[in-house]
Amino acid sequence: AKKAKQAEIDRKRAEVRKRLEETAKAKKAKKGFMTPERKKKLRLLLRKKAAEELKKEQERKAAERRRIIGERCGKPKNIEDANEGEKKKQSYLKYGSHFVHLDYHERISSLEDVKFDLEYAVKKKDFEVEFGFLLQVALLRMIYCVAALLFLYRDTFRLRFQVHVSVKANPTSKFSVAPHRLA
Repeated sequence: AKKAKQAEIDRKRAEVRKRLEETAKAKKAKKGFMTPERKKKLRLLLRKKAAEELKKEQERKAAERRRIIGERCGKPKNIEDANEGEKKKQSYLKYGSHFVHLDYHERISSLEDVKFDLEYAVKKKDFEVEFGFLLQVALLRMIYCVAALLFLYRDTFRLRFQVHVSVKANPTSKFSVAPHRLA
């Protein structure tokens, strides 16, 4: 009898354990796809990806900067291999088909020309914007003045128009003028 009772208690305990495990599994399944561990891994991957993108962007900007500087400044002449005496000679002697210092001088001159043209264009645009604004203000003031004058003299204009209409409407009035006769 004790053995049967003990077996019954063990069986009930096993059922309770099984039921608790099933409910725990069900709760785990209800948590969804994104567990905290997966969220951490995803955040880590996103940070790595963002860091790589930032690094690529910086490298691209640096390459673009180097390209623009090379384009604007030109390539330097190779005078590093020569000693001091040869360097002095090379600055006065022909380097290729031109003098070295003349090449640099021409480059500086062309860049100054471009700079002057750009500055002139900017000043011209600034003047047009400023003058256009001032012209617009002056036109608005003139329009307001004309409107005010029309408002002040509206009665006078109305009266003149009425007299003119009444003279035309009554041709036999005392205001009519006799035609001149030539002798």
